[in-house]
Amino acid sequence: EEASGEEGAAFEVEVDGKGAFKEEFVTAGGIALDTVNMKRMESKFVPGLFFAGEILNYDGVTGGFNFQGAWTTGYLAGQAMGEPMVASESST
Repeated sequence: EEASGEEGAAFEVEVDGKGAFKEEFVTAGGIALDTVNMKRMESKFVPGLFFAGEILNYDGVTGGFNFQGAWTTGYLAGQAMGEPMVASESST
């Protein structure tokens, strides 16, 4: 089944705190990496839908590896999402 990407547009999450020390661990599972353009972090099936961090199906050793994965994929997704704005600015 093909997703439209609109289902999450109005999704709200309430955060009411965090767990006790040493309970902050990474998640497992997530979006299959072979369904993502890894240079842009964009869905291969829904153009304009980007992923970053632990929503993706990768696990590093707890600690800095997962932070680095989140920062790197977030950077790549952000750069790709900003491309249309850069292109429109350079054409004016």
